[in-house]
Amino acid sequence: GGSYSEAVVGDVKVMNPPLPDNGASSDVTRLVFSGLTRFTQSGELVGDMAKNWKVSADGKVYTFNLKPNISWHDGERLTAKDVLFTVRMLQNPDTRSPLAANWQGVKASSPNDQTVVFTLSKPYSPFLFSTTTGIIPEHILREVQPSQMRLSTFNQSPVGTGPYRFERLSNVG
Repeated sequence: GGSYSEAVVGDVKVMNPPLPDNGASSDVTRLVFSGLTRFTQSGELVGDMAKNWKVSADGKVYTFNLKPNISWHDGERLTAKDVLFTVRMLQNPDTRSPLAANWQGVKASSPNDQTVVFTLSKPYSPFLFSTTTGIIPEHILREVQPSQMRLSTFNQSPVGTGPYRFERLSNVG
């Protein structure tokens, strides 16, 4: 319970992980959304929504197992389908995500609701850093066309799985 207030420099315009707008928006987005992984204060990469992961010996296949019982702030259950949806949005050129280059050539699949497999065409060790990108809810955004993602009302009233639920944005001064 409780609330969190933070002063940020700049305008918060878009709160949607595939569409980082500026530093202020990115700061707020990290509070509302979780990625498969996250960095600790000491810079260690740890599981966020991922219970664990393994990398194949050839460095091309990354298999993530999701933590059980993760829910969106609206109560819906998060599944691997949400992760696949997020990757499709990141990769779709119509979304115009500045993060798209990190996901090009990555094939995402899901053998079940709790497992996500990323297959790269060649080894790329920095790929794990891309898995810190927040996951977005398919059940809310599935009807939004990628070209309209920047205009979605979701960007001003986001629903995430992060440590904080978005309530309102107040501009001071």
